[in-house]
Amino acid sequence: MPEPIVYPAIGPLAPTKLSHEDLRKRAVKWLTNTKRCSVVLSEMVTAAWETPDAIGWKGAGSILVECKVSRADFFRNADKPSVRAGRCMGTQRFFLVPHGLVAKSDMERFPDYGLMSVGESGNIQVITEAPHRTSNERSEIAMLVSALRRVRTREYLTIMVDSPLLSIDEPPETILRATYFGYVVVCTTCRHTKKPWGRSAPMEMVLCSHECHGYAQEPLPSELWPHESEADFGYKVSR
Repeated sequence: MPEPIVYPAIGPLAPTKLSHEDLRKRAVKWLTNTKRCSVVLSEMVTAAWETPDAIGWKGAGSILVECKVSRADFFRNADKPSVRAGRCMGTQRFFLVPHGLVAKSDMERFPDYGLMSVGESGNIQVITEAPHRTSNERSEIAMLVSALRRVRTREYLTIMVDSPLLSIDEPPETILRATYFGYVVVCTTCRHTKKPWGRSAPMEMVLCSHECHGYAQEPLPSELWPHESEADFGYKVSR
């Protein structure tokens, strides 16, 4: 029988209330607000070698963050195919963990990574800075191409690349979990703006609606009001 794997301990640890999702949201916020990454992707499954919890691009570099809520999961990172093959994404790579979960000495096993922690305040603290390294550019390109392929290609739909500062609970639109925005569509028959499909509008608003035979003709109306996001609407849209 093979010997069981024993992960080293660093003494009694206070139980953490932070979940993996809590850390992921903070990683997204940190990449967007603190590191000023112009494009951030989170947990996007693609044909790339790995699926980062969060990765952002800034200039010619990329920053990857792996979130860990247990020591076992932290040490299992060494068994990832991308790590073992040396084909990791990110010119900088960080672990993000609850405060006290990982010691600096543990990082000797991961010389290519930096370490960050989240304390009681909820803020991210950089414990050890990540070295700059060569990234797997093929995987990064595959991920970005996959992200663009999932975005609607209609010319009147746009992605907000440079987003403002946002809270943890409001991830930026550049996190491509398919966030769509409403747009203005003008009827070619009555020349009025078309009412969003299936939505009601105040009587005082002069809008093109089903009463106009041009309403159901191209260009078709969106299901969202101009500048309204799918997240604001609360439902997935099909047009």
